[in-house]
Amino acid sequence: MSERVLLEVHAHTSESSPCAELTAAELVAALHAAGYGAAVITDHYLPGCCASRPAREAFLAGYRAARRAGEALGMIILPGLEIRFKGHSEEYLVYGLEEEDILSLPDDACENGLYDFHCLAREKGWMLYQAHPFRPGQLPANPAFIDGMETFNGNPRHNSQNRLAAAFATRHNLRALAGTDVHRRGDAGVAGLLAPRDALTPRGLAQWLRATPHPRVQWQEAPVDGIRYLHGAIPGKAMLEALYRDAGWMAYASDIPGALRGLRGSLRVVTAWDDTALVGMARAIGDGETIVFVQDILVLGAYRRRGIGRALMRRLLDPFPAVRQIVLICEDTADTRGFYRACGFESLASLGCAGYVQFR
Repeated sequence: MSERVLLEVHAHTSESSPCAELTAAELVAALHAAGYGAAVITDHYLPGCCASRPAREAFLAGYRAARRAGEALGMIILPGLEIRFKGHSEEYLVYGLEEEDILSLPDDACENGLYDFHCLAREKGWMLYQAHPFRPGQLPANPAFIDGMETFNGNPRHNSQNRLAAAFATRHNLRALAGTDVHRRGDAGVAGLLAPRDALTPRGLAQWLRATPHPRVQWQEAPVDGIRYLHGAIPGKAMLEALYRDAGWMAYASDIPGALRGLRGSLRVVTAWDDTALVGMARAIGDGETIVFVQDILVLGAYRRRGIGRALMRRLLDPFPAVRQIVLICEDTADTRGFYRACGFESLASLGCAGYVQFR
C-alpha cells in the first residue's frame, strides 16, 4: 500500500492572490511545520486578470515559487486554481491541471461561465469542486455541472456554513472535499486529506479524487461534542466583535483593529467553533518560559456551562508545563472564583501575595 501523506487542497500565495498575506515560501513553511507532505496551490483565477498567456504566466508565479520552496523541504506541490466567473461570486476549485493546461486556458474562460468550463474540465479530465458554497452571498451550483463540493472550509474569517454544504453534497450524491483555505499566518493546519503519495501528480490527483468520493480527513483536532478547537487561528472582525459584545467587553469591542493586533501579537491563541461560528476564545501573553499571563478567556453566553471554558484553558496552557507563574486578572464574582479554582488557580490573597495594576 502506498504511503499516505497529509495533503492541503486549498491554499493561496501573495504572489498570485491579492487577498493572501503569505508568500509562497512562507505558506509552504507553515504547511510543512503543521505536518503536511503535499499541497495544491489554488490561487484565485479571476475575470479580467488572466485573459492572456502572459497574464497566466504571471498567475503561475505563486505556484512556481511554492514548488521551489517545497522541493527544499521535501514537499510535493501541485498546480491548481480557484476560478470565479464573470458576474458571479461563487468560486470553484480545479484539480488535475498541469502548468501547460493553465497556460493554455481560453482567454475568455472566466467570461463563458460554469457550464462551458465544466465541459472543458470533463474533456480534459480535470476535477471541479465548488468552494465554500454556502458563504453569505453565494449559492450552490447545479450539481450536474460540478464533480464535488468543499464540505469543510477552515478559513476562520468566513461563515462558510459547512454543515449546509455537507448536507447538500449528501443529498445530491456529490464528492466531498475538506480544505483549510490558507491565506494568513495562523491559518495552516486546520484540515487535510490523507492521500497516497504515488497519486500526487496533477493527473494522479484527479484520478484519485474521481475514485475516492469521500477522502479521509485529518483534523488539527477532532471536534469534541460538536465543538472544534483551533490553535493559532485569528478570527474575523465581525465574529470577534460579536463575542466581545456578548461578554460586555466594550473596550475591546469598540477598537476591533487594536484587538486584532493584540491577538496577532499574543503568545498563544485558542478558539472554539460551532461549525464556522466563533463561540469561545482564550489567549495568553508572556515569554513562555518563566511567565504566562492569561489575558482573555470568554465563551458566548448561549454556550456557557458546557465545559468549553475549561477546554480552552487546558489547550491554552498545555504547551507550558514547566512555566512556574501562570497569572490572570479577572472580576471578583462567585462565578469567576468558582471557574478559576476549578482550573487550578488560587487568589493572590490566599497565597499571602498582593497584586497591583495600573489602568490607563
